[in-house]
Amino acid sequence: HAQFQADPPGSSQTVLDGVLNFPLYYTAVAAFCGEWWPFSQNNLTFLAQRTEEQLAAPYIDLDALGNFIDNHDVQRVAEFCG
Repeated sequence: HAQFQADPPGSSQTVLDGVLNFPLYYTAVAAFCGEWWPFSQNNLTFLAQRTEEQLAAPYIDLDALGNFIDNHDVQRVAEFCG
């Protein structure tokens, strides 16, 4: 994921201004709603681990990750859990 923000990762040469944070979205849906996603079904610990991994990743700007937790572009978490 982080390699799409700079080339090579960690440099200041921008490739994309931001990327969509689907890994966190699918991990959250799996953790809260029991949907299948590798290692994260009903697993809030893995959701925390995924968040920590993203904080430690070589992203130039974490604010440039588009999060979908409750976004109109994908099915909302409440609809999954409904």
